[in-house]
Amino acid sequence: MTSRSLSIALTAAVLSFTGGLLSRRPAAHAQSALLTTAQRAPAQQPQPYPRVVLGTNVRSVRVLRAGEIIRSRPDANAPRRGTAALNALLPAHEAALGPGCSTRWIRVGHGAWLCQANVEPSNLAPSAQQLPPMREGAWLPYDYAFASFSGVRTFRTQTDALNEDWAEQLERSMGVALTGTQRFGGQRWAQTASGRWIAHNELIAARPSEWQGALIDPSIPSADRVGFARGRVYLWPSAGQAASGGRTAPRESAAARELLVAVETAEVRGRTIWRTPRGWVDPRNVYVSSAAAMPADLRANERWVDIDTRAQVLVAYEGTRPVYFTLVSSGRRGFDTRRGEFRAWVKLATTDMSNADDPDLDTSTRVYSVERVPWVLFFHRDQALHGVYWHDRFGTARSHGCVNLAPKDARWIFEWAPPALPAGWEAVFPTDEEPGLRVRVR
Repeated sequence: MTSRSLSIALTAAVLSFTGGLLSRRPAAHAQSALLTTAQRAPAQQPQPYPRVVLGTNVRSVRVLRAGEIIRSRPDANAPRRGTAALNALLPAHEAALGPGCSTRWIRVGHGAWLCQANVEPSNLAPSAQQLPPMREGAWLPYDYAFASFSGVRTFRTQTDALNEDWAEQLERSMGVALTGTQRFGGQRWAQTASGRWIAHNELIAARPSEWQGALIDPSIPSADRVGFARGRVYLWPSAGQAASGGRTAPRESAAARELLVAVETAEVRGRTIWRTPRGWVDPRNVYVSSAAAMPADLRANERWVDIDTRAQVLVAYEGTRPVYFTLVSSGRRGFDTRRGEFRAWVKLATTDMSNADDPDLDTSTRVYSVERVPWVLFFHRDQALHGVYWHDRFGTARSHGCVNLAPKDARWIFEWAPPALPAGWEAVFPTDEEPGLRVRVR
């Protein structure tokens, strides 16, 4: 990311989080008990909750508010299990009485309860969209665009647009997610995912990266034997030539970001040189993860990711076996991604990110805002793995603390990482039974 803080909307008006994603010090209110990522005190033994009749015709519940909080028990003080999307028809399994709900609680999943006051029981079969919404053939959930100049106005309704009764002004390059366009008032207008209207000719369409990393073949013993070419790379006929070059350039070469796999290695003057199927290459010319010991207490087939910030690469593992390899953009100097071992503490289909509410923002810092950032896994306070639609400089440190991923990579990691995001849920929190993705940053 490229801001000093983050504004994340987990719910509409109920949960909010503004912190320093990209800040070395999070905003004060980011430490609220509601969204803290610190270790909680041991929970009291849950009290039994009286079960009540659900009703033979109740097959699902319709969510009436965007970002409705799903609790882990039928109790308004229970830990959050996730958030539900507006109008999702979630399965109704059973009902119970519990604190904080004037009617009854309805279980919509394993350890997942909603208060009936905020949902509508239905005799329809459960039906909910997997989020974020994906269009056929697309690799991002929305079309995205940027304000073409400072002062681009947004409007709440079409009537407001025609009357020039604007709601807010965007700074140049602020990003918005678009759900469609319409013509009215003699011009073309774009509607954003938040429902605002913007004159289409005042926006510049985003050109998101089509880059994607690669699955690692099970026959490859370690992740430090695969990589991507740093620009155009010559493939030499011998290890010696790869180490020192030659008078005549070889015919064989690899294109920028082309996948290279070492099928053999040789030592030349104290350096390891790779032999690929098409020739020899010095791995200093390759984006490759450096060798590192496995984390302690690694469980069999446990899913985790290793992020090498020096090489700007990410390797996904299942146990000790590398399964996926790609380039990232971690925090640039002064805004470093925190090193260490973490657990992802929440998964969100999308979230808005902004530094507009950062109390440390000064007049020399550009105000920053992007809508509907996709496939987000927060792992250390407000630092996250997430997709980006505003650059294609993967392999270069350039964020303010987050780990930027190309959209296709972000989606792969998100869908592979535990816990799964159920259909109709906007966010899911890990549990003791299904902990969040283990993330190592080094």
